Amino acid sequence: MSAREDGSGAGCWCGAHPSDPHVQLAERAAAAVALDRLLRRDEEPAHRAQRGLLTALLAGNLPATQFAVRAEVLGVPVAEGALIGVAVRGRPRAVGDALRDTGQPALFGLVAEGSVAILLTLASGEDGHDQVTKLAAAVRTRVGPDVVIAAGRVVTAVHNARQTLTEALRVAAVAPGGGRPYARPADVGLPALMLSLRDDHDLQAYVERELGPLLSYTAENPGSDLLSTLRSYLDSGGNKSDAAAAAHMSRQALYDRLKRIGQLLDADLDSPRARAALHIAVLGHDAIRPGHS
Repeated sequence: MSAREDGSGAGCWCGAHPSDPHVQLAERAAAAVALDRLLRRDEEPAHRAQRGLLTALLAGNLPATQFAVRAEVLGVPVAEGALIGVAVRGRPRAVGDALRDTGQPALFGLVAEGSVAILLTLASGEDGHDQVTKLAAAVRTRVGPDVVIAAGRVVTAVHNARQTLTEALRVAAVAPGGGRPYARPADVGLPALMLSLRDDHDLQAYVERELGPLLSYTAENPGSDLLSTLRSYLDSGGNKSDAAAAAHMSRQALYDRLKRIGQLLDADLDSPRARAALHIAVLGHDAIRPGHS
């Protein structure tokens, strides 16, 4: 008789086989909790509270007014003045030490694997660029010269705090290390932006809507290579001679392929507006499915 049947060990997995999926799930959950505790064991209570507040903000679970009240309780007034989000791909403790070195008022916390979020408050007259540059120098002293640091745009209202932090985290996810003091949204370019949005359902739906018939045709006819032809044409800015040269084909062959692509997508490929829409879709496709042409 099992422990559950005789009532002496309700909820006990002592008699369960190690390969039981419920046991494996419980073991994975326990391992995840243990790892989280290991990562957070040296975290100060104040930083733990700040991390929780930033995590709730990024998840969209806090109204701006409630966020401002909780930040004020933690000693970081965010309701007045401007704010700028900063993200660092680096060691949380070292980043926290760098923030203390600068003496800048901010909320700080590890909000994703390897990504530290910082919400800097700017006093009246303070320049966001100067403050982030100062912080970036301190972080590099603590962490190293190649650490990735990014910032969102300055916002002047607390209800936009999530926006600037999200921007910073997205830029940090794709920006290279070194170079400028820190990366900004304008520095990463459209391909990098698509990469940062590759898990976004709206982007995935857009790619399917714009390229669906072409992708289906390519899957059914692997040798057609129409997507690569379209990519070459769009990269050339609609210059057919340059596109033919880049694709290593005659102009007539290019014309034939473009005609087929236009028919599949019901699009006028001579239209700049249509090409712009398709270019975004192709970049999105390449970000979602890297290596698939």
